[in-house]
Amino acid sequence: DYTLLHDSVHEEPGIDFLLDFTPSWPQDAGGDIVYLDSKGKTHFISPGFNQLALIVKSPGTLRYFKYVNHGAGEKERIFLLGTVGESF
Repeated sequence: DYTLLHDSVHEEPGIDFLLDFTPSWPQDAGGDIVYLDSKGKTHFISPGFNQLALIVKSPGTLRYFKYVNHGAGEKERIFLLGTVGESF
């Protein structure tokens, strides 16, 4: 699965947290989370098993999931993704 980048969904500023539960995910299999900042710069987030990533989102930052390709085989990527709003 994947998501497309479009402007009909507006991400609120805040902090995203991502905890990966997928052991031994092949790095070439895709499935990364990509952030696009307001200046057009991309940031690829691909944490490893049992790692926590914290991403500070400024206004205008968009998020999408890069497609999972054939390199994943039968594996599934499992992670927890959430957002703490700007008023934390």
